[in-house]
Amino acid sequence: MKIIVMGIGKAGNTIVENILEKEKYNNVDFIYADTNKKLLEKFDKNSTLFLNSEISDLKVSINDPLISKYAVTNSIDNIKEKLINSKILILTSGFGGLTGTYALPLIAKIAKDMGIITVAIISTPFSYEGTSKEKNAQEGLKELKEVVDTLIVVSNNKLINNYPDIAALDAIKLTNNYSKNCIKTFLNFIFDKSIINISTNDLISLLKNKGESYIGFGNGLGKNKIIRAVNKTFESKIIDKTITNSTHIALNIIGDPTVTMKEINEIIELFKSNLKQDNLKIFFSFDVNKEFVNEIQLSVIATFEKENKNDPTFEQKPNIKIIDNKNKSIQNSQEILINIGNTLENELSGYLTGELELNNLNIDIDDKDQEDFIISIDESEEDDDIPFFLK
Repeated sequence: MKIIVMGIGKAGNTIVENILEKEKYNNVDFIYADTNKKLLEKFDKNSTLFLNSEISDLKVSINDPLISKYAVTNSIDNIKEKLINSKILILTSGFGGLTGTYALPLIAKIAKDMGIITVAIISTPFSYEGTSKEKNAQEGLKELKEVVDTLIVVSNNKLINNYPDIAALDAIKLTNNYSKNCIKTFLNFIFDKSIINISTNDLISLLKNKGESYIGFGNGLGKNKIIRAVNKTFESKIIDKTITNSTHIALNIIGDPTVTMKEINEIIELFKSNLKQDNLKIFFSFDVNKEFVNEIQLSVIATFEKENKNDPTFEQKPNIKIIDNKNKSIQNSQEILINIGNTLENELSGYLTGELELNNLNIDIDDKDQEDFIISIDESEEDDDIPFFLK
């Protein structure tokens, strides 16, 4: 099965370049697309797609979205040549500028018309970048939602609202790393070699015609590892969507060699009981990491039936309560992100096992109210509120 990952514009190309710094995937074509031929010169020619925006007969401003749209329509044969025989296309870009914002939806439409499953992972601009970029991003999103199968929106505004002390350069790096690891998560599901894995047909049913979706990560250590890990997958503070009312779940479970089938079942039942959808479909994969010690690590892709958009509770937040019994300040975000690139890379790959000590965690599930997770952290708890995948 041929898969294509295409970065469009400067931000998209940077994300693809970062993936290839450390990873190699068989049966995946990585493509750099841009309207600027000079920016593409540093990449292998066979991996580039020049979107020809040279306009001789149209009188438009260099900042007009028409230029990016024209570039796609002017390059349609080259685009189709790159996409031919592919089953899934993953597109990525930063929205707000011109190239990614206005070219990406048109490329998604071309792919969809060719019968290719299209997934887009885009980031929206920081509020300080101005109203013009915000307007561009919203226009691009509106067009993209009409043509893409599955959409993940990484929100820079949610990032700075939740972690206001992050340095500007760290925030940009974090967004790029998060988008990169979302792509890697999709690829890992597609090429899953786990002990228990998800079939191609199930994965396609999860992705096809689902619209804006959710992706989350969580890990847990020690006695309460399961509920801790599940809780974190519900708490993504950078994805625009919430997991509530999702109808299709792809769940990857990685555990230490002592994980039992009873524990796997407990994880799945926690998802079922908290999502409360009669038509919920959960596809899961499971593997063992021999380096883990009493640890569970989860990643989840949650998609939605499009008709649920009319449900007034569609954007309701997950019904999770977090009770913190101490007045503890969160560690300075900038310090946490010093080694963000390598740390994030390793944690999502499942190689760090001793970063979080949860032995002092006191977690109780209220038997009288199974609708909530009630997480109580006692005064000796050393963990902070920042999810492991952001550290």
